[in-house]
Amino acid sequence: MMNEMTVRELIKLLRSVPADLPVVVDSYEGGLDPVTDVKEIEVIPYPERKSYYGIYDQIRRHHPTARPALKIFSKRRGEEIDNGE
Repeated sequence: MMNEMTVRELIKLLRSVPADLPVVVDSYEGGLDPVTDVKEIEVIPYPERKSYYGIYDQIRRHHPTARPALKIFSKRRGEEIDNGE
């Protein structure tokens, strides 16, 4: 089984990032997976999208309308922490 993050570990990580960052997770699909990581990312808002799409897109390069956010995710979904490049 994958190493599951505890509340204690998550609180410790959250204390290391700016408290005013919005928190985002992946949108859509079913089921639940354990949280394994958090990462500061940049997102672009798209608030007028259909309900089955997330209201943000993660960007890999700087964009003038981008804003920082904290992504909480699970490596079980195949997501990897990268440098965003």
